[in-house]
Amino acid sequence: MRVLAAFIVAATLFSCAQKEEPFQLAGKAQGTTFSIKYHGPNAVDLSQEVSDALNGIDESLSLWRPDSFISQVNARTDSMVAMPRNDVYFMEVFKLAKKVFQESKGAFDPSIYPLIKAWGFGAVSPDSEDVPDVDSLREAIMIGGFDVVLAEVGPEKLFILPRGMQLDFNAIAQGYSVDVIAEILEDKGITDYMVEIGGEVRANGVRPDGKAWNIGIDRPIEDGERSLIKEVQVEDESLATSGNYRKAVMRGGKRYSHTIDPETGYPVTHNLLSATVVTKSCALADAYATVCMVLGTEKALDFAERKNLDVYLIYDDNGVMKEKGTGRFAESN
Repeated sequence: MRVLAAFIVAATLFSCAQKEEPFQLAGKAQGTTFSIKYHGPNAVDLSQEVSDALNGIDESLSLWRPDSFISQVNARTDSMVAMPRNDVYFMEVFKLAKKVFQESKGAFDPSIYPLIKAWGFGAVSPDSEDVPDVDSLREAIMIGGFDVVLAEVGPEKLFILPRGMQLDFNAIAQGYSVDVIAEILEDKGITDYMVEIGGEVRANGVRPDGKAWNIGIDRPIEDGERSLIKEVQVEDESLATSGNYRKAVMRGGKRYSHTIDPETGYPVTHNLLSATVVTKSCALADAYATVCMVLGTEKALDFAERKNLDVYLIYDDNGVMKEKGTGRFAESN
């Protein structure tokens, strides 16, 4: 559902001239759109700060930029690459991804980029439209395993990982970007805001009309007009949704979803259509939603209960769309 394309901050960023009026910044980033709304006595035009932050994350994490740090990591010929002194984004995302990898027992694994590319979901699509060779998949799986990635941050600032391993932080970077922008607002003393990038959201305070921020969850349908299945009230929280109902590829005449199971090397085949997670950090909400999509409905519920997460799952029951949830969504069961 989410692919980290180049962040492009459109020239259409705009804001209201009056300080007491609500501000809105809008544009394109990560191959999708973003919308930032905020107001209050400390509200000022932050379009430049937002643009700089998105460009900085792009330079660090974009797989679509050959000059980004992650592209340098993936293109290296040995096991080491020097980390730019000013790249705080990569290490923060790396540490968060490591946390989720460990918590999910490998269901969230940023080191499976060779598998992602083999199935046609990477920055460069494979020449063949056939199902990837099983032996190649096994080789890619052996390369993967985020538990063996090492990071050393010292005077030399070296990033070290096994030769042949390639990384992809797509499933956490968009939510992380939301957090970065939210922190920019909070550093300016702005407490009433909503930051949204490609459907991943973080909100605090209230809207300009004094009402709470209500965030919609899409009905998981492959085609047709967008419609909402539920609205969630969010305050000082983040919401992220992952799903298998839109992004897919055809291989050997069969449709495969974009969610790859790191254990098997194949796209998942269970009946979970989408997973929405509400928690403080948008980066973690983003990553946990991916974990749920890898695990499937029942295992995702177990994971959410262990982590005390508010999770809303929509699944297919013999052609009938049903829902289950934990926390505030428990009444959906």
